[in-house]
Amino acid sequence: MPLRPAASPIRRVPRFRRVAAPTPHLRSVQSAPPVSPPRSLRVAPAVRCDVIDVVVIDDDPLTRVGIRTLLGQEEGTRVLDDLGDMTTTLAGLSVIRPDVALVDAALAADDGGAAIRAILRSAPDAKIIAFGTGSREEEIFRVLEAGAKGYLLRGAAERELASAIRCVRAGDRYIPAAVEAKLRRRQTRRELTPREMDVVHLLARARTNAAIAAALGIAPGTVKLHVKSIMAKLGVEDRAEAGLVAIERGLAPPA
Repeated sequence: MPLRPAASPIRRVPRFRRVAAPTPHLRSVQSAPPVSPPRSLRVAPAVRCDVIDVVVIDDDPLTRVGIRTLLGQEEGTRVLDDLGDMTTTLAGLSVIRPDVALVDAALAADDGGAAIRAILRSAPDAKIIAFGTGSREEEIFRVLEAGAKGYLLRGAAERELASAIRCVRAGDRYIPAAVEAKLRRRQTRRELTPREMDVVHLLARARTNAAIAAALGIAPGTVKLHVKSIMAKLGVEDRAEAGLVAIERGLAPPA
C-alpha cells in the first residue's frame, strides 16, 4: 500500500498588535494662558463724538447764566460761550464754530432778522433757535423767515430746551403749537411796505398826520393814504387801534 507523503508542518505566524503612533504631550487648552493680540491690533475704546456745541446770545446776563446752568445738567450738550452783543458774537463765531446758536428773539428780529442772517454768514453750519415770549407775530415771522430753525418759548425753556437743541441739530424745525398758530395767522396777512412801516412806527407813538409828514418829508395827503392802507392790512377801524395792534404784533416798538 503506497505511503502518503507526510503533511507539511503548519507554521503559526505570530499575531502583531496594532500599536498607535505615540502622540506628543499636549498641555490642556483650558490651562494654557490667553494670548494677547499684538499691540498694533488692539481696538481702541470708543470715543463719544455726539456732543452738541452751543452758544448763547442775549443781552441779559441772568438769562445767559440760566441757560448755561440748564444745559450744564444735560448730557450731550456743551456751552462754548455766552455773549451779550452781536459785535462780539460775529467776531467769534467763525472761530468757535457752534452746532447750535440760541438767540434772544427780540435781538434776532431787529431790522427784519438782520442778526440771524449775519450769524449764518459767520457760521453757515450753525442751527439757530430764537427764544422769546411768543406774543409778537412779526417777531416770530421775521426770525423764521431769516433762517432760524426753531422758536423756543421762554416759559418752556426748562423742560424743552434740550429737546429743541437736539431737534434742530438733527435737521428738523422746532416750533411749538402756539407759535405755529401765530405764524400761520401772520402768513395770511399782507405785508406792510417799507414806507408803511415807517408810518406805523410813528402811528404807534400817537403822531398826527402832519407830524408824520414832517418827520418823513412827505405830503400830509400821502400820509393819509398810507394810514388808510395800514388800517386795511391790520384789520382795524381807526389810527389809534392801528398803533396799538402794530405794537402788539411786533411791527413797531412800544411807545
